[in-house]
Amino acid sequence: MQAQALLDRCLQFTTWAGLTVNPQKCGTLCSTNAVSPIYVDPEPFHLGAASLPALTWRQWYKYLGCPVGAWSSIVMSAISASYLRDSEVIMSSHLAEWQKLDAYRHFIFPRLQHVFRVFFPGSSWCKRMDMRARKWLKKAVRLPLCSCTEFLYTPQALGGLGVPN
Repeated sequence: MQAQALLDRCLQFTTWAGLTVNPQKCGTLCSTNAVSPIYVDPEPFHLGAASLPALTWRQWYKYLGCPVGAWSSIVMSAISASYLRDSEVIMSSHLAEWQKLDAYRHFIFPRLQHVFRVFFPGSSWCKRMDMRARKWLKKAVRLPLCSCTEFLYTPQALGGLGVPN
């Protein structure tokens, strides 16, 4: 029960610092899968008097707008759908070209970075998403679809659009 002791210590510190924790925005994840020989049902943890939901290996929840969970195929399909939907909304909006690029750089890409911190979806998934992003970005800034992609990825300080790859 060392994890519970750490949670209790964190709660002590946040209380001391005058911060509050919202248990409704917290959850615990299972770190093994159901077919693993060492599979253990997650125990519910407590944050003060509130019980934190314990997610099994097939469940997920949204954190900073991104699905997080142990079962990558469910999480990746949810991330893909969210990424594609939100990118399409931005690129088909009535924003100016520079505003579309800015929205992509500041809202879509950080969400993907968060996903990559949780787990790596694989190079084929990344290539598919990058191809879609290039297509949308070229359309958003009215570049020919056959134009060089280096202009998209070159930093703004060097005269490019500064879109992360």
